[in-house]
Amino acid sequence: MKGQYVADIKIGDEIRETFLLNKKVIREKKGGGYFLTLEVNDRTGTLEGVIWDNAEAINRSVKTGDFVFITGMVNEYNGHAQIVVQNMNVVAETKIDPADFLPTTEHDVEAMYGELAGLGTRLKNPNLAALYAAFFPLVPATSDEKEFVQTFKRAPAAMKVHHARIGGLLEHTLTTVRIAQALGPVYPQVDQELLVVGSALHDIGKTREYIVKNRILTSDAGKLVGHLTIGYDMARDRIRKIKGFPEELAGRLLHMILSHHGEFEWGAPVKPKFLEALILHFIDNLDSKVEMILETLRRETDPETAWSEYHPFLEREIYLRDS
Repeated sequence: MKGQYVADIKIGDEIRETFLLNKKVIREKKGGGYFLTLEVNDRTGTLEGVIWDNAEAINRSVKTGDFVFITGMVNEYNGHAQIVVQNMNVVAETKIDPADFLPTTEHDVEAMYGELAGLGTRLKNPNLAALYAAFFPLVPATSDEKEFVQTFKRAPAAMKVHHARIGGLLEHTLTTVRIAQALGPVYPQVDQELLVVGSALHDIGKTREYIVKNRILTSDAGKLVGHLTIGYDMARDRIRKIKGFPEELAGRLLHMILSHHGEFEWGAPVKPKFLEALILHFIDNLDSKVEMILETLRRETDPETAWSEYHPFLEREIYLRDS
């Protein structure tokens, strides 16, 4: 277990700890020779570093994405903490605890999954209930069910944008389903069960889009196809196994999965074309945007700072003052 986390490191600290190497750049010194700048992280944050001595040899011995054991001292540079690295060596991934390097949901995973799975038992439409239970059984029975549920519980909802943490997909999915339930009384014209099931399944493809090891990676299928198409295929395969599942209902659900990004420029292959699909798009967009702001508020802890840095996805700065 790590003893020093980025969030706790202060100027003047001595460093003897393992980090994930995010970035390194070899640069030429003005007087000749080379130095190495780097960026490392753990689950609590990111820290910059510099190597002045033996930079070329160390640069050859490590690569971006390695786990590295660093010794050095933390100095102040341009108003920020920076490790002046004395030495850096690769650490085998077998000696790494992923929980030290991957952000993890702060919520109770079993409680969240229990709530999500429990909703399926209250569905009155037998076809929707059967499809829901095929993905989210209260008690997984087969080896395939157990494997899928465990993958779903650990999956992130993204690599960077929102809910980019272990359990993030479960968090995001449960929130969208809760919002779908809450909108029922507001819009009585909506088929609430269709909206709930579509919300539960909209990001199911992310269980195969991302790989969670000692870091979050995008799978080959994620890069080549993306989670909308993956999720469409997963839902279609489950639907085909449910005898008598109505074709029109299947088409509506599959359309909701494909269209939930809402716009072509946001990656949707088709725009939402009926009420529940349009509402799902806005539910998904709402939760992702809210989470981006909440993550910004959690990250910006300086009481003297009124505004965040420019947020590239929200395309604005965020006001940080308490009301």
